[in-house]
Amino acid sequence: MAELRTQDFRALNASTLILHDRGLHETFTTKLQAALAPLIASDVTALECFDSRLSWTGRMFADPEQQVARLFHIFLQEKLSHPLFPLFASGKLRDPVRISDIQSLSKLRGSQIYSEFLKPLGIERQIAVTLRLDDGLSGVLVLGRWSKDFSGSERERLKAFVPHIEMERRAMPRSGQLTPKINLGVTEREAEVLRWLAHGKSDEQISIICKMSKRTVQKHCENLYRKLGVECRTAAVVRALTAEMKTD
Repeated sequence: MAELRTQDFRALNASTLILHDRGLHETFTTKLQAALAPLIASDVTALECFDSRLSWTGRMFADPEQQVARLFHIFLQEKLSHPLFPLFASGKLRDPVRISDIQSLSKLRGSQIYSEFLKPLGIERQIAVTLRLDDGLSGVLVLGRWSKDFSGSERERLKAFVPHIEMERRAMPRSGQLTPKINLGVTEREAEVLRWLAHGKSDEQISIICKMSKRTVQKHCENLYRKLGVECRTAAVVRALTAEMKTD
């Protein structure tokens, strides 16, 4: 087991400050993505949710979102062949585990999950850990990159960071809530887009801030309009603000 060094504690400190910053009016997922950046370098990061029957219930975030979404159906079809999924299914992924901890790279490269899912994503190194979320759901936080494997110290950093993630998730509003007082029936990503709409950001600006495509932003807006019963972004913001005022 690798020991945490001074630089590891510095990275952990930077990440926890970002994650627990109450001055940041952002969603849990946005803060988590920002907090992971100084902790561990990765090319692909995702937080996927599963119920007690191991059925996929949704994605809290992915970066790059479009690429993961385009290929994820392959993972769902082949998930039992993924080296890390059986550990998650058996409850043995409470500590971070790398693919290289249980399978050689040469064997991985010969698998279908590699050729159809991992390689098209541009990753062959992965590390994953289970998170305890609300409503009986389990989240799997997965980080991936291409050539350089995750080090022992990076694994220990992630292990030390997991309790902070779970604590922050409990402290933050749940999906569909703009504040603890209002629930508009929208997803967490839609609520995030709605917040930036309220700040007057354009679709292009929101796509950069939230690390999603402009088309994905527009799709979230369409869903917001439908759920809020409005026809434009200004009306959506007014609807949200009106709902908040009624709860005061």
